[in-house]
Amino acid sequence: EKCIAALRKITGLDIKLADDLVGATSDTSCMVGYSAAMRRVAVKMNKICNDLRLLASGPRCGFGDLTVPPRQAGSSIMPGKINPVIPECVDQCCFTIFGMDVTVNWACAEGQLQLNAFDPLIIHEILTAMTIAINAMDMFRTKCVDGLRINVEQGRRDAEMSPSICAALNGKIGYEQAMSIAKEAVATGKSVREVAGERTDADRTELDSLLDIAAMSRKLGQTCRDVDADGNVISPTTD
Repeated sequence: EKCIAALRKITGLDIKLADDLVGATSDTSCMVGYSAAMRRVAVKMNKICNDLRLLASGPRCGFGDLTVPPRQAGSSIMPGKINPVIPECVDQCCFTIFGMDVTVNWACAEGQLQLNAFDPLIIHEILTAMTIAINAMDMFRTKCVDGLRINVEQGRRDAEMSPSICAALNGKIGYEQAMSIAKEAVATGKSVREVAGERTDADRTELDSLLDIAAMSRKLGQTCRDVDADGNVISPTTD
């Protein structure tokens, strides 16, 4: 009880004595659960970083939707390329946390009868994983996310060249003709708007309304933001 009181004072946490001390000595399932929660956070961090790496690929022959802030000299084999070194660093932190979770699972599983002799390793791995995750999140936010630039015009061009937006013409010209326009746009390298202007009687104003990328996004229930040419949010709106 004195130990619990001291730990409460040191940590500021509401630490309580286990109801079953023998069970708490041998059963480390709570540690397995906590380590799994850490792994889940790392999985999500890993996924976010991989998305950014893909969206920032370029400057040619890549997605080019985003530009990550340069944090070191560029690629030695691809001049002009900004390497996503911060997302890659966070990925490696996540890989480390994955491995630590495996270590915790093995250490928890190898306890025998009323004693688990591997508590020191379990605690070491969990505390280290916590520290790595905290530092990785702080680094990711301050050295990457805060400096991200959205390449608005690139995204708009890609969206307007997508044959999938032909679905917006179905109500006007029918599915078959819309599909034919999509195929021609792909075959000729023209935009859907260009082909539709040539093959339908819709005027410019009507096409602008039917093929409004922002309006389509709102209809899909996605978050739509008005941005300037530099990718800065002007007036966030949500439909």
